[in-house]
Amino acid sequence: MWDVAVPCPDSTQSQTCDAARSQQATTRCSQIVNDAAFKPCHAAVDPNMFMEACKWDCCAQDSGECTCKSMEGVLTCLYGRRRQTDMAESRQMPNPVHNGKVFQECGSPCIKNCQNANTVCNDQSCVDGCFCPPGSVEDNNQCIPADQCPCSNNGQLYSNGEVMQKDCNNCTCEGGKWSCTNKKCEVTCSATGDPHYLTFDGSRFDFMGRCSYYLVYDKDFDIIVDNIDCGNGEATCTKSLSINIDGQNIKWTTITSLNFYSTQNVFKIQSRNKQLTHVLSSSFSSPYPKQAELSNGIKILWDGRTRAYVTVPPSFHGQTKGLCGTFDGNQKNDFLTPDGDVVVNERDFGNRWKTNANCENLPLQPQPNPCDIDPQRKQQAQDMCQKLQSDVFKSCHSLQDVQPWLEDCLYDMCSCTQNLKDCMCPMIGGYADSCAQLGAKVQWRLNITECMLECPGGQEYQVCGNPCERTCRNMAEGDICQASCVEGCNCPDGQTLNDDGQCIPTEDCPCVFDGRYYPPGYTTLKGRDICVCTKAQWTCSPLTIEKIPTHIEPLCPNNTVYSECISNCPKTCKSLDEESAACDETNCKSGCQCVEGFVLEGEQCIETSMCPCYYGGKAYHEGDIISMDCNQCKCRRRKWACEINDCPAVCSALGESHYTTFDGREYQFQGSCDYVLVEGLCGNFNGDQKDDFTTPQGGPAVVRSTAFGDSWKLHSYCTPSTDVTDTCESEPQRKPWAQEKCGIIKSAIFSACHLVEPYQKYLDHCIYDTCGCDMGGDCECLCTAIAAYAHVCASKGHAINWRSNELCPIQCDDCEIYNPCMSACPKKTCDNLLVYDQLMNECQNANGLCFEGCDLEPCPPGQVYASLKPPVTCIPEPLCETPSCTINGRVYREGERIYDDTVCNHACEICNCRRGVLEHISFGFCQTLVPTAKPTAAPTLAPGLSSGTTPSPTPTGTQITPVCYQGWTSWMSASAPTSASKGDIENMATLRQRYAFCQEEAMEAIECRVVGEPTSSVYSGQVTACNLQSGFTCYHSNQAQNQMCKDYEVRFYCNCELVTVGTSSIAPTVSPGVTPAFSGATPDKTGGVPGSSSPTTPGVSSSTVTGSVTLTCKKTGWTQWFNTHSLDSQGDIESLPDIRKKEDICPEEYTTQVECRRVGDMQPLTQTEDLQMVCNTKAGLACFNQPQGAKNYDHAYNNSVTSDTSAYSALHVHARMVGLDEH
Repeated sequence: MWDVAVPCPDSTQSQTCDAARSQQATTRCSQIVNDAAFKPCHAAVDPNMFMEACKWDCCAQDSGECTCKSMEGVLTCLYGRRRQTDMAESRQMPNPVHNGKVFQECGSPCIKNCQNANTVCNDQSCVDGCFCPPGSVEDNNQCIPADQCPCSNNGQLYSNGEVMQKDCNNCTCEGGKWSCTNKKCEVTCSATGDPHYLTFDGSRFDFMGRCSYYLVYDKDFDIIVDNIDCGNGEATCTKSLSINIDGQNIKWTTITSLNFYSTQNVFKIQSRNKQLTHVLSSSFSSPYPKQAELSNGIKILWDGRTRAYVTVPPSFHGQTKGLCGTFDGNQKNDFLTPDGDVVVNERDFGNRWKTNANCENLPLQPQPNPCDIDPQRKQQAQDMCQKLQSDVFKSCHSLQDVQPWLEDCLYDMCSCTQNLKDCMCPMIGGYADSCAQLGAKVQWRLNITECMLECPGGQEYQVCGNPCERTCRNMAEGDICQASCVEGCNCPDGQTLNDDGQCIPTEDCPCVFDGRYYPPGYTTLKGRDICVCTKAQWTCSPLTIEKIPTHIEPLCPNNTVYSECISNCPKTCKSLDEESAACDETNCKSGCQCVEGFVLEGEQCIETSMCPCYYGGKAYHEGDIISMDCNQCKCRRRKWACEINDCPAVCSALGESHYTTFDGREYQFQGSCDYVLVEGLCGNFNGDQKDDFTTPQGGPAVVRSTAFGDSWKLHSYCTPSTDVTDTCESEPQRKPWAQEKCGIIKSAIFSACHLVEPYQKYLDHCIYDTCGCDMGGDCECLCTAIAAYAHVCASKGHAINWRSNELCPIQCDDCEIYNPCMSACPKKTCDNLLVYDQLMNECQNANGLCFEGCDLEPCPPGQVYASLKPPVTCIPEPLCETPSCTINGRVYREGERIYDDTVCNHACEICNCRRGVLEHISFGFCQTLVPTAKPTAAPTLAPGLSSGTTPSPTPTGTQITPVCYQGWTSWMSASAPTSASKGDIENMATLRQRYAFCQEEAMEAIECRVVGEPTSSVYSGQVTACNLQSGFTCYHSNQAQNQMCKDYEVRFYCNCELVTVGTSSIAPTVSPGVTPAFSGATPDKTGGVPGSSSPTTPGVSSSTVTGSVTLTCKKTGWTQWFNTHSLDSQGDIESLPDIRKKEDICPEEYTTQVECRRVGDMQPLTQTEDLQMVCNTKAGLACFNQPQGAKNYDHAYNNSVTSDTSAYSALHVHARMVGLDEH
């Protein structure tokens, strides 16, 4: 009996057949239905109903397979149980019949295809029909071998053997199954939007805390984000991102606009050390202007505000903590806290990772979604965020679920308080970034025009640019950089950015070696290799005779030499006096190092003896002078030699409540009364801060500033003061603005001052005052606080031009300019021209005191202010009208000598017109004949000038008789440079028209300097000559850039004991700058002083210049060094007359210069710090043991009119002399 489980319904047929085809179908179907194999069925089922179906099928298909397809229905209806029937042997059923399939009477109901080829079918029923043969499966209605099945992923088909990349692993399609490598890959944690976090293991959560939090925490490094309010409700933004690793720190602060990016030089903003490589990302216009890679492989990317990404290598698997989670592949423990417990509340988790315990915790219960609060804003948000679901991102929808990003976008847009596009674009960009990482590079900015980027410098926008090839420097230094996908502006293929931010062909990039740049094509030697600069890289090959180029450029600069292994601890001027510490030379590199005897000073190698002193981050050279409080310090052999004067103290009261006593104690006090300041709140000025809080009653000092301040109030009715409170706590809404504006104090603008005056207390005072200001006085409090720090900086030699049109501007009148350090000294005018030097000398006591304000524009060189009365003008100094003297009806010009016997006793004095009065210069006991003359009302022109003329250095008047006084003369200047003169010429003849000073034979030394300044002519920056032969000369024509000569003055050192005919005497001299003991005594006829010893020096005999050597002067130039005298009980004496007895050197009249130095270290005499030394063209050298410890010297002479610049390195003193050519 055949059981039929399900009746088979008739199908409606719509096909039609012609007579021939109908007959054919009838014949074929009858053969099947009437086949003996179906005879047992006829009793149970009427075969005619299937006969008609078979005919219709055959008629429609007109093919032999109609038989099998019709019979599938027949057998399904006939067999409710399994029955083995071999129809393959039937002549009517050919095998195979369709697309590789064969008919089976009892096949499995589980059809095998490429998707389920390896599944086990639990259905044991039997069906007949057409099946793929064993070993093959159905794929797209075709039978194919099972091992040739394709694979699919995210709707995309991959043929057998094709490889797909997933993170750092490769997956290969093998017979319809993916076979993937199992390497651990780097993973990325992100904080985007307000912010929304995605952990390393893929957990998503929102946390809007207002504090600093550990994004990643590790015992060796950490990454911290500082979040602040930035929107409605609980929305926050990242204010700064800090990276700390092995003591190194970099802190990135927010930028004010996502569409504005720094235009700094690409090369200058890169810094690297052993722990940190800090670079920009893809371009100036990149959404990620800040990118860093740590030495441990961690990479950080930040857009400056709302998108931060941290990528860690697989070596950190299972080691991370913080808001980025645990990176162990287990999302269930991502909320691990610092205490070791795993929480489930994301707010509790975030609160536990704050870096400041004083920050307020975010409530554990979230506030309502901002979109639920403002339905109108929600509709706007939906309109803008739906771009994520648009066809723009269609290629990514199957790779990255857009729904979480859509929800984050809606939240941020509903809480946004800024320009909506500034909130929308980062969120859309975040989704685009994730798509790009998965291989879907969406050109979304081209379709969402609100987020377009403008690319400067010839760059083009790229969705997935490579930051490793963005600059010439990247190429030149061969930076180790893992190629990554970073959106932004990049140069076209074959180009890269130069240091000006412009795209150039890579072949135009320079090479870099040891920090120096070399142009393309530069050919040089590196050791034994010849190297050529090509596309920012050195192409090197061994140097052979055949390959010697025609032109080789030097690789290393002056005073350096190439080395394959330069020291990691090179000697510098700053390290000369430090003890040599162990230096790690294991990782040395090739480079340029200083030659022997030279050390590094900045980027240059200089001789050790040329190393400067340092103060406040600046270098000062030998002889330079700085002021420290009221003391002057002079640079001597790389060390400061300072005066030890007691200095006046300063007491200050700044802002609302900031006091500093005379002794330097700082305190806060805020009272409402009148108080004694100088003898009270300023302390007792005894040098001890501990007792500054002494009250008017005396006794022990009080502790609290309130008790101290109240004790000095003038009125008893004033209420007691209270403790100063933090104004920013009272006005928290003002603190961010105060911190931002006061931040200029710690910025690079004031960096030059940070080393000489720490800024922290001034920054704290500024924030305090700005927070506490009344709403109408914000800028006044802010500007006053900043100006206080700027004033201190200026007083220490660092004038900072910090004001701008946007911050605390100062408006100056016409003809005035803002000056951050306006001198308190008077300006040089025609009115004070004659006394200006004296005024400036007196003004030196101000010790550089200056004030900011509006200053007069400076006069051009050689000109002075005609007057300070408006309108202020500048005129050439020689055109100034100066006071004159009227004596007995005759008008004398300034400086003119007066020969009137009725007012001047010529036997004992010299008389001049000086500053409008009669000047008497006495050289013995002298009685003044008449009182000082008074200046006339009518001024006259300067000496030697008539209207329209200029002064000439050529002497035309009577010269004053020489008078010798032991020691230095006063400073003298007889010529002033003008644009019409040749320069400044101070020769003997011109000077003697105005001044009385010693004879030439008594002169041992000359000094020349800028008028009224301590600047020697040697350090004036101009080409000058200063010697005893010609005095001083400075010519305009010798100066650089058409400069005029400055106004100079000279003085001579006179040794009156040398004014002796026929002998050469040696006498101790007084050190420069020390006033001689002789004062006011009248010289006797021999040139000595009454009551003084003989002209010779004790212990040194006079020498008459006689001997067997005939003195000639055959050659102009320096002699060799002489050392004829050995050190004895008296000292070291190198007598020039004695040397002339033995050596053929120039006679005395031709000798014009002498140099002395110490043997051994070759220090010049001026740097030996020995006392009462003699080194002159008359006597030679003398160093006596009595004033100092014995030393041994030698000397040499030179018959040249040019200075010798050879190095000094001996222990005796040498003397060199300069002579004239023999006539």
